[in-house]
Amino acid sequence: MPEISGWERKSPTGERMTAPFAFSQSSTTYTNGDSNVELKIMDSGFNQMLFAPFAMFMAAGYEKETQDGFEKSVTIGGYPGFEKWDKGTKNGELTVVVNKRFLVQVEARNVDDPKAMYDLLDATNLKKLAELK
Repeated sequence: MPEISGWERKSPTGERMTAPFAFSQSSTTYTNGDSNVELKIMDSGFNQMLFAPFAMFMAAGYEKETQDGFEKSVTIGGYPGFEKWDKGTKNGELTVVVNKRFLVQVEARNVDDPKAMYDLLDATNLKKLAELK
């Protein structure tokens, strides 16, 4: 879990589940005043069932925009992803699938600009995740 300039990182936590399918997850929260951003990294163990809920949103070209915000598919570091932003609440979500194995998710609450989600994801070493066996 990277350090981010201007944000206080809380202690990371982790968990592992073995049924109904195995996966493990690590997460931590970053705070800056009233704003907070949570980073979660889930290792699916190549179980594609965990990615099913995100498949439609990550399809290339998916986009939805309203007066309140947007949802759209994105590509980050060559990996498929999904971004969601609500202007009114200043809440957002940025999710990327790395090497068909890792689900990296950033959830922002009370953040002025969705760029904060990208800054955290940029600081996360996605290439190193992709290299894990």
